[in-house]
Amino acid sequence: MTGSSEVDLRFGNAVVDDVFFVSGYNIHGSVVAQGNPILGVHLYLYSNDVKEVPCSQGLTDAPREGALCHAVSGVDGKFLFRSMPCGSYDLLPYYRGENTVFDVSPSSLHVSLEHSHMTIPQKFQVTGFSVGGHVVDGYGAGIEGAKVIVDGQLRAVTDNLGYYRLDQVTSKKYDIVAEKDHYKFNRLENFMILPNMESIDDIKSVRYDVCGVVQTVTPNSKAMVTLTHGPENVKPQRKIVSENGRFCFEVSTGEYRLSVLPVDSEGSSNLLFSPGYIDVNVKCPLLDVEFSQSQVNVHGKILCKEKCNQNILLLLVRLAGGVKHETKTTSLEQDNANFVFTKVFPGKYRLEVKHSSSKAPANDDWCWDENTLDVDVGNDDVTNIVFVQKGYWIELVSSHDTEAYIRQPDSSKLELLIKEGSQRMCIETPGQHELYLVNSCISFGTSPIVFDTQNPVVSCSCTLVFIFIHVKFSLAP
Repeated sequence: MTGSSEVDLRFGNAVVDDVFFVSGYNIHGSVVAQGNPILGVHLYLYSNDVKEVPCSQGLTDAPREGALCHAVSGVDGKFLFRSMPCGSYDLLPYYRGENTVFDVSPSSLHVSLEHSHMTIPQKFQVTGFSVGGHVVDGYGAGIEGAKVIVDGQLRAVTDNLGYYRLDQVTSKKYDIVAEKDHYKFNRLENFMILPNMESIDDIKSVRYDVCGVVQTVTPNSKAMVTLTHGPENVKPQRKIVSENGRFCFEVSTGEYRLSVLPVDSEGSSNLLFSPGYIDVNVKCPLLDVEFSQSQVNVHGKILCKEKCNQNILLLLVRLAGGVKHETKTTSLEQDNANFVFTKVFPGKYRLEVKHSSSKAPANDDWCWDENTLDVDVGNDDVTNIVFVQKGYWIELVSSHDTEAYIRQPDSSKLELLIKEGSQRMCIETPGQHELYLVNSCISFGTSPIVFDTQNPVVSCSCTLVFIFIHVKFSLAP
């Protein structure tokens, strides 16, 4: 309280200057821990309506910007803000030891100062202290998002660098463990936390999940994944994949080799997988290891008498125990004589070829050196398969045996014996041909019968004297 202590009064009215001026009021408070006064707790004063106050204390280490003043509790735990203007204030406590930040409750306290000194009825309580730690992998790098469990209770989650902070702890022993999917960590059991600790010991990851999928298409197939070639102290492991093809191993840091083998069961014995193995260097979880049932391509070509066409059909038939099981079909590539079957699983197959005209799509009207080939498909693409066209099929139907010959385009003669009934024969030379009957007792409407391998189906009727012969053949390019 300030102002002049003397007033000069004479005859008449007078206006007296300020005799008393109140510069402000004191704010008193205290800090305790378990009922005992605490020395050295800093209290920072903030306000939204008071812009300036008289304060002799510095404002270093304020918990946030905008502090007007601060006080420090004494040996009796009491603190004092002197000559504060009337207004609304927020008090924020801050208590830090050499290596530790202590927890004070409440963390913020709102007071309204009117025209009198004020003693804050609520005492600040030091409830414990805060201490930090670090969750790391085997190489010392922080692990983000790990849950820190203290005595069975979730107390913190690590930040993007693997750090965490435990608040309101006291000096005693704790069980501390970290948890995160696909990680296994060492435990800090009966770990003594003290206020002067710089930090809690690192929690280290000691094992990681190595997971993946094995993709199979063959029904009723089963597969097993093996883990080998690890560190000397790690035994080989193996796992049967789940119904959806998934597998997981839990391993320590190191280099390993993963391989897939078929399980001896129906549909699995002939399975092969790609790649043959995968080498991994484990220093964190690996969750995307992928194997698939091997699929390769089967390549080949057709050697035609003339230009090949799109009427050539190829069939790839999977053999299971000598029985036809699965079939793929393909045709020639556009404008060339090559063909390819894609995404073929390893196994034993029979490859068939035929040429079918639009008139008789179910029949093969070309003859071949070999129209089927057995192929053993492994882990590598199959190449150099060749089918060679030998000629063109014609069909003859006769009521009796008779001799005949065919005059070929190069004027050579092809002798043949026509048997009673139906028979097929392979004409190897493309072009126009003439069929003659040697027996003069037999006659046709026209003689000879002319046919061309380039023509579609040709039919004719014939008249006989003693025997009847019907000649029928189907040709298509």
